[in-house]
Amino acid sequence: MLLLKVKYKYFFNIADVCMQVTSDSLHERNPDWDWKLESFILKESDRVDTEFKLKLTDRFVKHKPHILFETRRTDYVPSPTTTRCREMADAYLGVGVDWRVGEYDGRLLFEGGGASCFQLSMDKDLRGADINLIKNGGRWELSDLVYSFMQLYMIFFLGRHQLGLMFHAAGVRDDGENGQGLLFAGSSGAGKTTAAKIWHKYGCTKVLNDDRIIIRKVDGDYYMYSTPWHGDYYQYFNRPLGKSRVDKMFCLYHRETNKAMKLTPREGFTMFFKTIFPLFYDKESMEFSSKFLLDLVAAVPSYSFGFKNDSGIMDYVRKIQ
Repeated sequence: MLLLKVKYKYFFNIADVCMQVTSDSLHERNPDWDWKLESFILKESDRVDTEFKLKLTDRFVKHKPHILFETRRTDYVPSPTTTRCREMADAYLGVGVDWRVGEYDGRLLFEGGGASCFQLSMDKDLRGADINLIKNGGRWELSDLVYSFMQLYMIFFLGRHQLGLMFHAAGVRDDGENGQGLLFAGSSGAGKTTAAKIWHKYGCTKVLNDDRIIIRKVDGDYYMYSTPWHGDYYQYFNRPLGKSRVDKMFCLYHRETNKAMKLTPREGFTMFFKTIFPLFYDKESMEFSSKFLLDLVAAVPSYSFGFKNDSGIMDYVRKIQ
C-alpha cells in the first residue's frame, strides 16, 4: 500500500449523481478494493451535486437526535471477537444497531456502526455534508466511504430529488440476438447473482451489477445504472458498463424448469415494490417512489420468472417477445 500525506479531493459519479469528497486526513490506497471503484471515480467534474467534507475521529460525537428510522440485527450478540467499531456503536447507537437516520439541529444525521463507524451530518437538501469517519489507526480508504454511508445517501438523494429508485437487483445488457437490457430483481437468495454469473460466463453480455441497480428515466426511456454495491460476485467490474436501457424486468425465484409469466402493471407494482428501498418515513419521497415504480412497470414488460440454474436461461429469455 502507498501512504499519501496530501490534501485529497475525489469525485464519485454513481448514476449521474456527482459527489465530491475532500479531506485533510491521512489517506491510504488499497489495491484490493480500489480497482472495483475505478469506473465510478472521475478526475474532474464541472458539476457537483453534493460535497462531503471528511475528517477522521476515534469516537462518536454524542448527539440526541429525533430518530426517524433505524436498522437493528436481532440475532446479534456481543462476543470476545466483537470489533472496536462495533463496541463503540453498541455503546452509543444501541446494541445491534447497524445504522440510523435522525434529525438534529435542523440537519439530517446518518449514523452507522456496521462494517465502518460513521456520522454524516447533512443539509436537508442533501447538497452539503460533514463526515466523521471513526477509525483506529488514523487513515481512511475509498472503500470506507463507498461501503459505509454512500449507499444510504444515494437512496435518500434519489428519493428527495425525485430522480429514480435503487433496486435489489442484477442488471445485464445482453448483446446477443436482441441486444436488450435485462433487470433481474428479487430478495436475497432469489438468484440475482446466479443469473449475473450465467450471463457473464456464457453470454455476449456485460453485467452492470449483481445486487444493486439504480433506475432513472432519461428522455422518455428508463435506464439502469451500475453501482459499486455488489453481492458475492464482482468479476464483471473488469469490464465496466455504466448504464443500459431497461427493456425487460424479471422478478426471480428458483424453479426446476424455466417459466416466465407476464405481469399486469398492478401485479408488477406489487412484486417489484418488495425489491426497492422506499423511504417510509418521508411522505414526498414515498409518493414519488410509488408513482415512479407504477409508471416503470406500465412502460417496461415485467415478468415473474422461475428459472433453472443453467445456461438455458439465456435462450429462454431471448425468446420472450
